Amino acid sequence: MKKKSSILNSLYLRISLTFLVLLAVIGFAYIIITVYYSRIYFQHVNQTLNHDVAANIVSNYPSLQKVKFSQNALDSIFKHAMSINPNLEFYVLDTEGVILLYYPRDKVLKLRQVNLTLINEFLQKRENKYMTGDDPRNPHTQKVFSAAAIKDNASVAGYLYVVLTSADYDAASESLLGNFFLELGFGGMIWTLVAAFVIGLISFRLLTRSFREVIEVMQKFKDGDLTARVKVRSTGDVKMLADFFNEMADVLTGNIEKLKTIEVLRRELIGNISHDLRTPLSIIHGYIETLQIKEKSLTAEDKKRYMNIILESTIGLKKMVSELFELSKLEANQVKAKMEPVAISELVSDISHKYHLLAEAKKISIKPFLSKDLPPILADISLVERVVQNLLDNAIKFTPSGGEITVTTRLINEKIEVAISDTGTGISRSDQERILSPVNKPDDTSGLKSGNGLGLAIVKKILELHGSVLEFNNNIPTGSAFSFRLKPYQQLGGSEV
Repeated sequence: MKKKSSILNSLYLRISLTFLVLLAVIGFAYIIITVYYSRIYFQHVNQTLNHDVAANIVSNYPSLQKVKFSQNALDSIFKHAMSINPNLEFYVLDTEGVILLYYPRDKVLKLRQVNLTLINEFLQKRENKYMTGDDPRNPHTQKVFSAAAIKDNASVAGYLYVVLTSADYDAASESLLGNFFLELGFGGMIWTLVAAFVIGLISFRLLTRSFREVIEVMQKFKDGDLTARVKVRSTGDVKMLADFFNEMADVLTGNIEKLKTIEVLRRELIGNISHDLRTPLSIIHGYIETLQIKEKSLTAEDKKRYMNIILESTIGLKKMVSELFELSKLEANQVKAKMEPVAISELVSDISHKYHLLAEAKKISIKPFLSKDLPPILADISLVERVVQNLLDNAIKFTPSGGEITVTTRLINEKIEVAISDTGTGISRSDQERILSPVNKPDDTSGLKSGNGLGLAIVKKILELHGSVLEFNNNIPTGSAFSFRLKPYQQLGGSEV
């Protein structure tokens, strides 16, 4: 639980710190933008309030309307105007924008000519339009201004250009803006950030509650509680995550149960195989040892009988190993069915004829009832042949002398059925559910011999490759019947599957 809490706290801390940094960046950007537009706003207000300053001076002082300007007279006029507004700077321009006179004269000019385009635009503009023009004392700066034409009779003799914010005004403004920035930054911004941060933490806590529930359930599942599932009532990404985890948990739990079952089957398989292999090996070992010990005392007939027993045990052992190898390949999906049209009645007839001699040796009759008008099936001919052979092997093995085996092919419910039944002792009900398992074979009391389970398991896996199942019908004491059904070739559209 400590590890879970540390992970949760670390994630929560990272989200909180990220949010704090984001708030700080946004707050800093907000202050810069506010200061920038505040400066523009105050300049706009200044220009609006002093829009007609230049026009009023020109109209109220006739000496400005003379072609030849008197420096002393102009100094007196500008000094009087600055006594009212000390932030003004005055420039008298000719018709080309060249500065002729200026006031105050204690400031150094760095620009000798002003752009008349801006002045003409100012004279033609509406009063509420914000404009900036050249600053003769600082060529790299644009400032708000007021301007008026100086006329000689009806013609323009020059211009009065008034900069509304002097250098002293700029210095004072920058100082005040700096103080304003500090007050806004360390006052309003800090309180705003603290409030936003606290609200954000509470919001994140509420928003991540469902996420924490998912983490807690994951931790329980990791600790071994395979029944733990997420119950989230919210929607969106958290709901998708919860559903995904629940589905994944179901799959993992199912796989774990399958692995446990497989492990149990593996152990039983090893035990049964060990038992099945031990029997023929013990027989072979015992008879060979007898031949060695009693080599001189045994008759030729006894030796021949012993050798036949050894040969039969060897053949049975070889068959068992072959079946195990075949079953392992089927279980590992290493066998691929090569589908082709197959005439099932002809195939079953050919296999039945091959087993006639073996059946006659045990005085067992094989009776085929094969429909001749069946359509072909789409199957792997060698694998289907293996299925029929295994079923006939079992039928002959468990049918007593004088018994009967019936092989039938017919069309049932638009599927072709192959059925093999015998008149043996049948299989007890307790063994019916286990008869098809490769490891859970019937008890010895059922009368079945070793190896029966492997043969039927191979049949079952082959039929799975063909999309079919092995059906078992028990009719004690009259015998047993196995059957399977395959779709006709035409029903599959005449193409391979």
